[in-house]
Amino acid sequence: MAPPSPPTAVVLLTVAWLLLLLGLGYAWFGTGMESWADHHSNSGARQDEIAKKANQLLLGLALTGVGGPVLIAVVAFAGRLRWTGVVFTVLAIVFCGLSVPLAGATWRELNPPQPVPTTYVCQERSGGDTRCPGG
Repeated sequence: MAPPSPPTAVVLLTVAWLLLLLGLGYAWFGTGMESWADHHSNSGARQDEIAKKANQLLLGLALTGVGGPVLIAVVAFAGRLRWTGVVFTVLAIVFCGLSVPLAGATWRELNPPQPVPTTYVCQERSGGDTRCPGG
């Protein structure tokens, strides 16, 4: 069986990319509704868990939004579909410009930096007491 022709491959990849974007967007919206319901019924008992799930979906949405057009552009250029490749390359650049700030903020929220440890300074107390915390 021969592989599909380049136009067929581009169409199939485009449909798969759009369906994946719709599915991830629907799951992200559903997580938002779950957060709303939890806030109003359980007074926010699961907010951290739901926020993590929403951030993971948003990061996946951003990566899929950029990765799909890149893959489709590569297939289009490999199949000598020059203008289709150019259109999907421009689409990938536009989505990348929109997704990078969003993905960066989402990544920082998923992986917060470690807090700076506090340093204790030994201070002499009145009366000659020089006991320091920790020894």
